[in-house]
Amino acid sequence: MSVTASASSVGAVLFIMGGVGLAIHNQSLLMALLHLEICNLATFLILMSNLSNSVSPAILILFLCLLVSEAAIGLAVLVMMARCHGSDYMTSVGVLSF
Repeated sequence: MSVTASASSVGAVLFIMGGVGLAIHNQSLLMALLHLEICNLATFLILMSNLSNSVSPAILILFLCLLVSEAAIGLAVLVMMARCHGSDYMTSVGVLSF
């Protein structure tokens, strides 16, 4: 098995684990953000392993910058929610509960 195939399969497993974790642990916003970051990093791993030879590294760095900005916005929402509602549980907001 080549390195790119194993990295792609690891990325696929990580993406599935992140999605299942997001479905199971959906009460805390912090846990939801962590599972979304696992999915994002798995997507980056798959992109990096499959497109590393055909795409310039600048596109991969741009993708990482977008992931970092998404994480920063998520943490800002988490801090504002904790300040306004006293916790990061989605049931305390009412709108975000499933």
